[in-house]
Amino acid sequence: MVERLNEKDLDGNMDDAANAVFKEVLGHPPSYATGLGHTVIPEPSLSLRNNMDYQRIIEENENNKNDANFYKSQFEALRSDLLEFKNQFQDYEKLMNIRMTELESQRVLKVDQPVDEDDIIFGHFC
Repeated sequence: MVERLNEKDLDGNMDDAANAVFKEVLGHPPSYATGLGHTVIPEPSLSLRNNMDYQRIIEENENNKNDANFYKSQFEALRSDLLEFKNQFQDYEKLMNIRMTELESQRVLKVDQPVDEDDIIFGHFC
């Protein structure tokens, strides 16, 4: 392993070179590789691939992946619709604020107008 490591062009990254040499010399171990920080899942044997339970699990796994992709797309569509609704609501809220300001200013103008006593007596005041 040391000879192979010495043959490698290190380019300052000793860890990557060491991992590459480790895999090259020892191959992929069937379980956790000490120091590499990950496990390697071996290919299933022929007898396992022919096992009905294994086949069922593989099929179920594919169905679950398809379902996950479907629900992910549904979620993205819902998210998009909610963002559009939020934007429309903000526009509506701005419009309502403008309208409320206009109504408030009209109310203030009516209150500020002097009331003639004759209008009150003769019923012209509204």
